[in-house]
Parts: sequence; structure tokens; C-alpha cells
Amino acid sequence: MIEGVFDPGMVEGGYSYGEGVAGGLSGYTATKPVELDGDPTPEYIKRGSNGWDLMKVELDSGLPEVIVEVRDEGSTVVKDKFAYHDQSFSRTGGGCNYPIACPARLTTIVDQHHTYVGHDKNGLPMYRRFKYEFMRPRVDLRGRGMLGFDRTRMVDLDTAAETVSEFELNTMQIGEFFPYAGIATKVTTNVPVLEAPADGAPNLASYVGSSVKVRQTLVNQLPDVKLLNPDSGNNPKSYFTYVKVATSSTHEMSMQLQVTGNIPSLSNPVRARFWAMRRIPTPMTNGVTRRPQLSM
Repeated sequence: MIEGVFDPGMVEGGYSYGEGVAGGLSGYTATKPVELDGDPTPEYIKRGSNGWDLMKVELDSGLPEVIVEVRDEGSTVVKDKFAYHDQSFSRTGGGCNYPIACPARLTTIVDQHHTYVGHDKNGLPMYRRFKYEFMRPRVDLRGRGMLGFDRTRMVDLDTAAETVSEFELNTMQIGEFFPYAGIATKVTTNVPVLEAPADGAPNLASYVGSSVKVRQTLVNQLPDVKLLNPDSGNNPKSYFTYVKVATSSTHEMSMQLQVTGNIPSLSNPVRARFWAMRRIPTPMTNGVTRRPQLSM
């Protein structure tokens, strides 16, 4: 446990071990959160004052430190702006059994990101504005901590373009590693084709409730991992992850544009109708399933 939790190095004011610590732990620092009491919140551990006793140190529950602005040194123009909000997640979906937890506690997440794209004709800075949504977080209770989300959505607030990423392998463990955490296995991008002025964004309100042409790109990828540096017991100490197989397709479709609370969204009535049809029991003909066909 000591080898897996402590790394050499001194951290001023941190959970470190100074000179003279018994047992050869001098200069070791707690660098990994470790789950000790079965709840979704990890803790850090450090050597207590009574010899070899280890004591639990709760993580700071105060307001998190977050980046709100990024700008070049000496510049008055903000290159990136960030806004945050607190969200509680419902425990939905599979994979919520120990050692994987589906935390429902209040979490601070990125709400919007505005990135600088130049100046307009009046000399004012222009920004692309992105809204983020996160669904179903997953946490490893044995020390890895946060594994990411099952699904994320990013929406361009000015063009209604959206990107939905799915992470089906976040909780797959190989040895002591979670090599696929944060790697999307499916990415769907919908870009509506809308008219816009040369120096501005399209007027989304004029398209609300109407059918718009959308270019959809679907990327599926299967990652793989190579384990490296095995020890004497043939247990790998490191790894690298790569995409083994990937496919991509792009096509056009008609979707409906809606705006709710200044947040645009796209829906596809044909696709929704198709999924509703799939739930209808389908007859078998010579051992082959015949699905109902839609009249287009």
C-alpha cells in the first residue's frame, strides 16, 4: 500500500514526511486519493504522530479553485472565459457497484466556455460561446478517483452546432489501470446549415420550430492499450493507449431547431419515430427478423 500511495518528494505544507521518519519513509508524500470508509469521497492518508499509525485526512470541502479568465501577458483582451455551476447527478445507468461508484453529490462543473476569435468591425472582441452538459459521472473507490462521465454534450450557442461524446469504456479496468478513462468511443456532431452575416452569427430565433438541414458526422473508435515495464511478477507499471480501429461517416438530414432558455437544441423527428417503431414486436419470417418499414 505504501508504494502505491506515496511517491518520493517533499511538498511544503502538504502531506509529506520529513527527515528522521522511521521505516525509510523519509521524503514521501501522499499523492493519490484513497477510499477508506466506503463513501464516494476519497481521502488522503498520512503518517500520524504515533509511530506507524496512519490517519485519514478529509479532502477540503471548501469552494474549488477554478480558472475564470485566460489572457496573454500584458494584453487587455481576454482569450478564454469560463463560467461554472453546481450540479447534483442522479444515480442512473449500470456500473454503480463497488469498486465503481456513481456519485450524486453536488459537484462544480464547467457551464460555459467563451473563446476569442478576433475583433468585429467596431474593434470589439468577438467570442465563440460553448455550453457544456455532463451525464452520469463514475468514480473508482480504490484510489483512481474520477473516471469521467458516461456522456457529454457541447453546444455552440451561436450556431446551434452540437457534439455528443459517449465514453463506454471509462470503467474498464486492466490490472491496476483504467486506460480508457476519458477516451470517447462514439462522437456525434450535428452542424446545422444556416444563413449568417459575414461578421456575425445566424439569427437562431428565425429558425425555431422549423426544419433545418443538418450535416451529421458520426465517429466510432475502438481504443486498445499496450502494457509496459512489467515487474518481477509480470505486473505492468505503465501503459499507453491508442485507437486501434476507427470509422467515420457524414451525411445530411433534416432536424428541428429549438431554443429553450437561450440554449439551442436539435431534434430529429424521423429518428425519434424510428426508435419508437423499434419497440414494436417484430415478426419472424424464416428465422429472419422483419422490422416495420417507415414510409418516407
